[in-house]
Amino acid sequence: MKLGNTRGAGLPRDSARRPRSADGFSLVEVMMGSSVLTLVLAGCFIGIGQAMVISENMKNSNFAAQVLDAEMESLRSKTWDEISEIRESSTFRPTRYFETVNLRDWSCERTITEPSDNLKEIKLNISWTDLKGIAHSRQMFTYYARNGLSDYFYRAI
Repeated sequence: MKLGNTRGAGLPRDSARRPRSADGFSLVEVMMGSSVLTLVLAGCFIGIGQAMVISENMKNSNFAAQVLDAEMESLRSKTWDEISEIRESSTFRPTRYFETVNLRDWSCERTITEPSDNLKEIKLNISWTDLKGIAHSRQMFTYYARNGLSDYFYRAI
């Protein structure tokens, strides 16, 4: 019987000479992997946060357009005398059209000017601040003529 080198005795010959990388990950490799994973997750969370802000801004912008349309249609159904009775500058409440919406910092203004005797210019402006504190606004204006079957046209800005 040969007693020389007993390293790996009783084990199959291949497992006695396995490479060092098969033993597992070193501490440096685990830390590098954790760092990369942390950076990827941080990027994902930042992207999700920005997507939520963009979604909120789009929702508010669409809601503002609906309020402007509703207010404009309300004004369009009025007679010349009723339009003349409205003060030149006033505010309106968007919640009279949409009762269930929670509005934080919304302001809705109506401005009526008279460029000529038989014509009124009506401007509507809605402004609000988003979750980051940035101000936004949407405007719409129309001209209302004293006589005529379809005596208005309007355009959103």
